[in-house]
Amino acid sequence: MLMWADVVMRPNICFAVSALAQFNENPGIAHWEAVKRVFRYLKGTRDVGLTYGLTQTGLVSFTNADGNLQEHR
Repeated sequence: MLMWADVVMRPNICFAVSALAQFNENPGIAHWEAVKRVFRYLKGTRDVGLTYGLTQTGLVSFTNADGNLQEHR
């Protein structure tokens, strides 16, 4: 679940998720605590985002990894 959030929506948790993924096979208590910490971070920052301009109108367009502009309205 964290890997999906990392790839699709929240690249800012990439380092934490990749570090935790190393222990997928046999996680310990410290790893579970770290996972809970990442979830608390996500919950606390779910309303945080970038706004370009003076008003928040939602996503109008975005750029993919190739730099090609994609329209979305």
